[in-house]
Amino acid sequence: MRYKTLIFIVLFFVALLATMEFNKNVEAQILSLGDKIRIFFVSNYQGFIDAYKRHFEQAKEIEILKEKVKDYEKISLENLALKNDNASLRALANITDLSNEPFIYLSLMTSYVRMGEYKRIWLALDSEAKQKLQATQADSASNPSPKLLGLVKNGKALGIARYENGRLQGFLNGSEECSYGVFIGDSKALGILDGSQKTQNERLINVNYIPKWVNIKVGDVVYTNGLDGIFIANVAVGEVVAIYEDYNYLRAEIEPYAQNEESGYMWAIDLSQINQDSQ
Repeated sequence: MRYKTLIFIVLFFVALLATMEFNKNVEAQILSLGDKIRIFFVSNYQGFIDAYKRHFEQAKEIEILKEKVKDYEKISLENLALKNDNASLRALANITDLSNEPFIYLSLMTSYVRMGEYKRIWLALDSEAKQKLQATQADSASNPSPKLLGLVKNGKALGIARYENGRLQGFLNGSEECSYGVFIGDSKALGILDGSQKTQNERLINVNYIPKWVNIKVGDVVYTNGLDGIFIANVAVGEVVAIYEDYNYLRAEIEPYAQNEESGYMWAIDLSQINQDSQ
């Protein structure tokens, strides 16, 4: 009788472990299927909107695109000149193996992580971008922390993203997990955009740890400082609307240029390769 009880207990735990493993596999498959379904509907919805715009706003779109082509040509030439100058400086300094270009991926918001939480989103990438992210993550295997990327929409900082377990999760400005370094105004005062400290107005976000001795004022423009390994420098974030004394530092409330409702497609900036090469 004692052996029968022992055998029953062993079989029970084996069955329990098998069920847990089965549930994990099922959950992973359900998440994968859910991502594919969301991407299908979002992509088709975007296609419908684009077709509508092409049909009803064709003339206006053509004029806008003409202006954009002019801007892109100018930017392309300026970028080429900068690359040439950079190549000359690197040759002068005898630097041949330094990678100084970030990986920039086009990502698409597929859904919110949880209903009612509009500052945490799931982002989809194409297969090539996923392969690059996985490759750079494998290169930095000695660092177990998740990879962090900067999110940019229409040239404005929208938040950060975390790549972990093969998925990209976005934390938009104001989210508790969203934090990155910034410059403020002409004085380039250093600060940390911090979503963990909430403001009374949900459209505003805090910048903390600003030194008291620097000169900042309402109306100053806030940019990314590029010192945190998340963003490149000088991406516009927002504008200062209020300043407070907070212990030994100043705190500024800013109104971000990119609002959360401007989702859809956005750029994800990966600086991990540059950071690794500079170490």
